[in-house]
Amino acid sequence: YRLIRELRPKKILEIGTQGGCSAVAMAYAMRDNGMEVDITCIDPFLPTGDNDGLSTLSEWYKNVSESGYLEKGIRLMMTTSQNYLPFT
Repeated sequence: YRLIRELRPKKILEIGTQGGCSAVAMAYAMRDNGMEVDITCIDPFLPTGDNDGLSTLSEWYKNVSESGYLEKGIRLMMTTSQNYLPFT
């Protein structure tokens, strides 16, 4: 939150979003700066040592939806960064 408040980025690309809590915190920081929220989260949500795939995806949707920024500033791309970055 503090980093986003200080640096004031216009857009954020989060690679690896897991439960979405950091995306929500960044959205609140952008909001508090009076900026438009523009965050893209990339995560394939595959089972790994850090998460268990689809249930983590459900947690992401719950957290981001409760923030009010689902599709209104925070977008999810269910892919890998290697697959997404050539399109940006």
